[in-house]
Amino acid sequence: MQQGSKNIATTEKIPLKEFQKLIREYLYTQRLPQDQVIVDLIPEQDQPHILERKGVIDRIKG
Repeated sequence: MQQGSKNIATTEKIPLKEFQKLIREYLYTQRLPQDQVIVDLIPEQDQPHILERKGVIDRIKG
């Protein structure tokens, strides 16, 4: 899981610690995060355009 989460976090430009926190929360609650929560993890300068967000969200949730 460590290498896979690092790859996804790097690809989507999400800080690794924040991504790991998201995963821990999912494992604890067994509920997928809301789309906006995922987008908010991405630093503002790297935020995807509105049309690209669905793809990013789907890759993380998938």
